[in-house]
Amino acid sequence: MQQETLSKITTKELISNQKYDSSKDIRKPESTVQKSRSIFYVDMYDLDVTGHPAKWKIYYAKLMVVFAVLSQVFLLLQVIEIFQTKTASGVSIPAYFVYELSNLLWGYYATKILLYVNYPILLSCIVSFVLAGIIIAGAFIYQ
Repeated sequence: MQQETLSKITTKELISNQKYDSSKDIRKPESTVQKSRSIFYVDMYDLDVTGHPAKWKIYYAKLMVVFAVLSQVFLLLQVIEIFQTKTASGVSIPAYFVYELSNLLWGYYATKILLYVNYPILLSCIVSFVLAGIIIAGAFIYQ
C-alpha cells in the first residue's frame, strides 16, 4: 500500500519537499547569474573576497567591447575601397575564406563552449563574417 502511494508522488513533489542544501548547489550564485545577462560578464571565479568583480576586469571588459567595434572599421574600410575603386587586386581570397572559418569557430566558441554567451565576441564575429563575405564577393566581381 505504501509503494502505491510513493509511486503516485511526482518528481516535482519530491524535489519541492526536499530541503535546499547550498553546499551541494553547483549553480552560479544569483548575483553572478544577473551579471551574465550583461555584455560585461565577469565569471564567479573572478570575484574578490567581497563578492564583487575586480575593477580592472570590468574596465578590461569595456575596453574589449570598444576593440570589438573598432576592429570592424578596418574591414569596412576595405569594403569601401573595393567598391569605390572597383578593383580588388590586393585582396587574397583564400585568406578571407580562412578568416571566415575563423569567425565561425569564434562564434561557436562564444555561444556553445563558454559557460555564458559572450556578446562582444559574438557580435564581432557576426559583423566580421558579413563584412568579409562582402569583401570576398567584391574580390570575385572585380578580379
